[in-house]
Amino acid sequence: MDQLINAIVNNQTSFLFIMTRVSSFLAALPMMDGRSLPNSVKILLVLSITLVLFPVVHINPPPPGLFDWMTAFLRESLIGLLMGFGTRVIFAAVELGGEISGLQMGLNVANLYDPAFSRQVSLIGKFEVFIAVMIFFGINAHHIVLQALVSSFSIPYKPEMNVSSSLAQYLIRMTGEMFMLGMKIGIPVLMTLLMTAVAMGILSRVVPQIQIFFLSFPLTIGLGLLILGASTSMIISLASREFHNLGGVLNELLQRV
Repeated sequence: MDQLINAIVNNQTSFLFIMTRVSSFLAALPMMDGRSLPNSVKILLVLSITLVLFPVVHINPPPPGLFDWMTAFLRESLIGLLMGFGTRVIFAAVELGGEISGLQMGLNVANLYDPAFSRQVSLIGKFEVFIAVMIFFGINAHHIVLQALVSSFSIPYKPEMNVSSSLAQYLIRMTGEMFMLGMKIGIPVLMTLLMTAVAMGILSRVVPQIQIFFLSFPLTIGLGLLILGASTSMIISLASREFHNLGGVLNELLQRV
């Protein structure tokens, strides 16, 4: 323990750079933002991961100078935020699919108030995010993320900080793939309820005595929940595939920094 403390004291710059990247990375994760976790737990987690990584990784300090140091700290924060964004985009896609399903089912008026973010959240979207979080830890995807975090320190130091066109194009492509994944998750409920609405519209024309307006609400919600339950295995399969490919996505981001 004394050797570790002495190493930290003698290499304060490297310790601060590692802590900056780790803290910015954890701040971008959906499990860490908001007020769902106390700040003391977040600080303890950042310090714990930093202490674990400090003897393993090696960082070349920037040249002496205030501007160079500020640039280096901003670069460490940018790398951490990019890795957090690459992880968070999967959860955002799952939440988008849940919001599409909830909107089509008519549950958009039954939103939940999330005290962690002080905003209204979709009931179905929140449910599917909980499923994604359980899958994330169930298949040990957090190990993949931590391995990518360790490998990110092997990137050679660059005195300049710029966003390349290839990085911007890759981020745009990731955003498009997020919408595609969200549509894949929400499309079973969306298409089923769309065909149900068409069928009820035809039925109201054929048998005008039936009160389709009052019949549609329980039918839409019940059928939507049934399809949602039947498509849960598909959601798990899609999310698991994306989490397994997360290491390659993060490495691709790091190569373009």
